[in-house]
Amino acid sequence: MRSHDSAKDGMAAVTRWFARLLSIILLTLLGLASLLLLFVIALQKLRAFREWVRQFNKRIFNPAVLSFAGHPSSPYVVVHHVGRRSGQVYATPVSARLTPEGFVIPLYYGSDVDWCRNVLAAGRCTITWNGNDYPVGEPELIDSATVLQLVPLSRWKAWMWGSLLSRSPLMTVPFLRVKRLSVVPEGAIAGT
Repeated sequence: MRSHDSAKDGMAAVTRWFARLLSIILLTLLGLASLLLLFVIALQKLRAFREWVRQFNKRIFNPAVLSFAGHPSSPYVVVHHVGRRSGQVYATPVSARLTPEGFVIPLYYGSDVDWCRNVLAAGRCTITWNGNDYPVGEPELIDSATVLQLVPLSRWKAWMWGSLLSRSPLMTVPFLRVKRLSVVPEGAIAGT
């Protein structure tokens, strides 16, 4: 009888341990999701915080990301643009999404960032994506609802992103749309 009771006690201890572990994991994930949401809201609403994050990214994060941005399987592209006042050539890593006509780039810090203003002023730039350089032009500021129509997504992904964006602070994020000026990347010879 005692061995049966000790087996029950052992099983109950394992069950309690597993329940505690599962609750710790779930609470951790919930906490991280809450922090991410607070971070996104702070980026949208608190100008000083947004400026601090932007400057941190510009000086620390961007130089590190440039080492792998634009390469195959990288989530980042490189925007090569010319300064509107200095005439200097710059390279800025950004996240972008391919569309049938070109690219859409989320402007998490707004459209008044230097690289975006440079591209809008010049009317063109070059984007390094998947290891190739693509000349792009006709830059245009668009909203997230327009992006959902441009980016090819499966039906369920479009529904999911549409419902998420309609209920989140990301709905106010503007996007920069650029069109490819050539289907063939710069430096590539057609037919070889």
